[in-house]
Amino acid sequence: PRVAPLAPPPAGDITALAVLPPLPGSTAGARALVAVGGRISVCDALGATVVATPTPGLSRIAHLAVSACAGFVAAVTDDGRVTVWAADFGRALSEFTTAADTAPTAAAWCGADAVALLWPDLVLVVGPYGDWVRYDIVGGAALAEEVDGVRVVAAADHSLLRRVPDELAATLRPGSTAASAALADARKALDAGDAAGAAGLRGLP
Repeated sequence: PRVAPLAPPPAGDITALAVLPPLPGSTAGARALVAVGGRISVCDALGATVVATPTPGLSRIAHLAVSACAGFVAAVTDDGRVTVWAADFGRALSEFTTAADTAPTAAAWCGADAVALLWPDLVLVVGPYGDWVRYDIVGGAALAEEVDGVRVVAAADHSLLRRVPDELAATLRPGSTAASAALADARKALDAGDAAGAAGLRGLP
């Protein structure tokens, strides 16, 4: 394959860098996302274009992360602010402030649904609607992206974080009326020797 050099980024200290692969069906090649101070530029063979300024004049961008599907880009600033855009940077999809005293040491996508932020003693997973969940860790770790999640790799073990499938959520959600939830309740009753389990099975659609 022929390798085309990319245009140089805008002048200044580069604080974060990521590769934006071509979207399906696009004739454009891979591009580089470059953060210089508080601005994000897209560099391709034709030139460099500033596409976003998450926090004008407030803080620099510490991390850039592109989702595995190449549809979303997340930027994390030094003051712990997370902004997510569509890959074409047409609009910001969400913003979240961690209120942390220090910037995370790493950022990675958890599938295409959430962004994982790593500090020495915790992982914070931020969802698209401002929802978040915290996981405490001991001894430091690293983040490794997967297609459907993110691995938290420590010295002695690792964990795979990923979105709960919709079908499983519908089954286990408290008060769910899904047929799968009724089947699970009936199974529990049968295992406990409760006659209500048989009645529950007969009532399934």
